[in-house]
Amino acid sequence: MGEEIKNYANSLLIKIDQATLTEEEALLLPEVNEKALIFEALAKVLNERGATGNGFKKLKALALLENTEIGIKQVKRSDILIGMVLE
Repeated sequence: MGEEIKNYANSLLIKIDQATLTEEEALLLPEVNEKALIFEALAKVLNERGATGNGFKKLKALALLENTEIGIKQVKRSDILIGMVLE
């Protein structure tokens, strides 16, 4: 069953133009084949990756199409450094 869940999760990531799961990220997937838990796990993965671009928004939209909600909010990060002295 674990491989089936991983394949489903990877297909969702491909639909939203994101990289598929690494072996380490796949460990975050649930043991049961429940859509809501899989979407929540993918939201966590995207947050850990940095959630840049529209991937998180696309995942939430895809979840709505699948009649599922994601209770996790996007953690936004910035790569801009302000106030450092350049030498």
